Amino acid sequence: MREDKLRHSNELMNELMLILAMGFACMMLWGCSTPKANAQAKPKPATSEEIDQDRQILRLTDRAAERLQVQTAPVLAGEGTRTVIPFDAVVYWPDGSSWVYVMTADLEYVRQPIIVEAVDGDTAVLSDGPPAGAQVVTVGQSEFWGFESGVGR
Repeated sequence: MREDKLRHSNELMNELMLILAMGFACMMLWGCSTPKANAQAKPKPATSEEIDQDRQILRLTDRAAERLQVQTAPVLAGEGTRTVIPFDAVVYWPDGSSWVYVMTADLEYVRQPIIVEAVDGDTAVLSDGPPAGAQVVTVGQSEFWGFESGVGR
């Protein structure tokens, strides 16, 4: 009786080994363990191109711009050579310097330094920055900076 149990146990073990070997062979033959060669890579949501040592052009896909809900507003002419932008567009550095992202083409943005002369409610008066008529980003700049600086890569 004990010999029958031992033989039955050995048969089960052999069957299990055969099943595992067949499964491994299938993975090797059909490439189950590796990505398919013809699978298309997902496009990157954004790319960048260096302008100079401190700045890059960021290019978003339509889908990325939609997901980030990017919004822009025009730079308005102020008194003299001053310009006015929504305060939401201003990004401050810990050292006190400030900048905005300017839309240079459809779905293309560049970070530009600015000098904020005054803040009046929800607007910022600039003594230096993008010209009147330019579009500045009011929603999405923190994600742009994250991409530009490599956060999350």
